[in-house]
Amino acid sequence: MDFATSFDANGNLLQLVRGQTMSWDVRNQLQHITTVQREDGSNDDERYVYDG
Repeated sequence: MDFATSFDANGNLLQLVRGQTMSWDVRNQLQHITTVQREDGSNDDERYVYDG
């Protein structure tokens, strides 16, 4: 893992493990994780919704 490229400008981790990308919203809340990325089909994603 290369720490120089592992985090965004706000300090949020960009990959949980290699190949599992993480996306954050403007409030630095986790939006989704791509658990399995496929070239020829739909990816497996986990999505997160926050209340309040």
